[in-house]
Amino acid sequence: MKHVSFVNTPAVPLSPPHGLTSLATTLPFPTEMEGVANAFVQQTADPILLVNAQGGVVWANASALTQFDALLDAESGCRWGQVWATEHRANALAAFDQALAQGRARFTATTIASDQALLEWDVTLTQIRGFTPGSSNIIAMAREAQSPGAGPSHLRRGDLRDALTGLPNRMGLQQELHRRTLRRVADSGQFALAVLDIDRFKLLNSRLGHKACDAMLTEFANCMAQAANDHAFVARVGGDEFALIVDGQVETDKIVTMIERLIQQCADRILNSTDTAGFSVSAGVATFPLDGEADQELLRNARTALEHARRAGPGKTVLFNGSMRQQLQRHLSMMEVAKVTIASDWIKPFYQPKVDLQSGCVVGLEALLRWQKPGAAVELPASILAAFDDPELATCISETMQNKVLTDIAAWRRAGSALPVAINASAADFRDPDFAGKFLKKLYEVDIPTHLLELEVTEGVFLGLGAADVGEALRELHTAGVRISLDDFGTGFASLSHLKVYPVDVLKIDRSFVNNLPDSSEDRAIVSAMIGLGHNLAIEVVAEGIEAMQQATLLRDMGCHTGQGFLFSRAVPSAVVPHLSRQHIMAGSQPQALPRRVS
Repeated sequence: MKHVSFVNTPAVPLSPPHGLTSLATTLPFPTEMEGVANAFVQQTADPILLVNAQGGVVWANASALTQFDALLDAESGCRWGQVWATEHRANALAAFDQALAQGRARFTATTIASDQALLEWDVTLTQIRGFTPGSSNIIAMAREAQSPGAGPSHLRRGDLRDALTGLPNRMGLQQELHRRTLRRVADSGQFALAVLDIDRFKLLNSRLGHKACDAMLTEFANCMAQAANDHAFVARVGGDEFALIVDGQVETDKIVTMIERLIQQCADRILNSTDTAGFSVSAGVATFPLDGEADQELLRNARTALEHARRAGPGKTVLFNGSMRQQLQRHLSMMEVAKVTIASDWIKPFYQPKVDLQSGCVVGLEALLRWQKPGAAVELPASILAAFDDPELATCISETMQNKVLTDIAAWRRAGSALPVAINASAADFRDPDFAGKFLKKLYEVDIPTHLLELEVTEGVFLGLGAADVGEALRELHTAGVRISLDDFGTGFASLSHLKVYPVDVLKIDRSFVNNLPDSSEDRAIVSAMIGLGHNLAIEVVAEGIEAMQQATLLRDMGCHTGQGFLFSRAVPSAVVPHLSRQHIMAGSQPQALPRRVS
């Protein structure tokens, strides 16, 4: 028997118009019995699914949504085969074909719950006609196959409560959401759903240990429950993920403010009761019925808003809007491209020269990330920008760049044309408490002197959790002879105290201050102050983004040591670097010795 194709046919999301009343009205119930039919279908403990002839799950009752995790995890709709464990999908597809051909079929299969429990189901498939004119649909009813003496799965799996915190769990949230959406549809009420996530929880776990983090989760849960009181419903739906349902007819911005205040109250309590610095919580908020009239649609949209909150920075609360779905899809597409790029080894460093503005000699290089699919054009990092929001992907990219840059430097040394190279380090690198030791070990293994490496960091790495570890790592690298460069100085979270506390050898003036030179008197004053600061602290000053000779000449006359930008050269492949190292790009005298800060 030929299988239905599940590849090119799109699944239908579990949202209106395939809603609760749609199912009952397609079955042969008298009009006066439709309400009873809806109540029966929704309240039964057995999962019920409606599947179209193409294999897309178009409707599910409350029990199915709480017990079949695949229905929630599929952002763009769930396929019939995806519901079941991999080893049973062939049987599920064969039974589906049989039901389409003969009207009825039956099979057994398993699913894996979110807590990894293996559940076995006895599934009956029945064909119905007329749900969509001219097509057939399948009603699937699943009943859990129990071994003798075993209770129902919802009892075996801890009922509706989270074992650690005592709050309602994910299943409890599903039931509460479903109850509230049904009630609010009837009385035209409103409520808001917030999904909360503790920022950098993996880092907290690695630093504090599971026992301390469990105590922190319990404390946060208790605070949320107490603060919410009778005005809200609070649940723990994952390791560090909580949900909050708030009733109200007030404006959405006021609801968001109230949620932010509640979160901050509990975060402050954690900060005051523990020695955890930088504890914060991100949240995404969706409102009913504006952002979704079905419970699962509302939950998906709140999670979409949470993703945007995470990317906006720690401690942010973001309200859902319709454009977020497209933005999230672009973000996820970037992540996929980045994963393929890493796995395929398409990342490659390009090098932009740093020029002594007095002599015109190339005195160093900055390694810049590029990637290239075979046979395609070289891509800039902007095309995989989303990967840098993910600590694991960011670390993989950083390690790949470091290894390739060190390989290039070793080759240039053997050819007698090595120059100092600056390489960027991100906050993700410093999550490893032994980052400095591992970095130095790589240098020693390939026999590269430390003075040939410069580590560039932005001031963002000094903020939040692990700032003390960042300082220790930079001091270890500086003591070993690696120069430390502070990138984008004068933007973002700039603080003069960083120059006092951390061993900075190089200040990089951001291109935004160079662009308008020499015309802008304000930018001239700012750049002059930065150069003077560098001189007084014995720190080299590098100006980025130089594109015109007037800019280079003015910066040189103001006392800036070094410059880089398109005036001198774009970033080039490693094979071109030996030629660059022999060039004098600006006319002038012999190069001056670059300063190195003494601790």
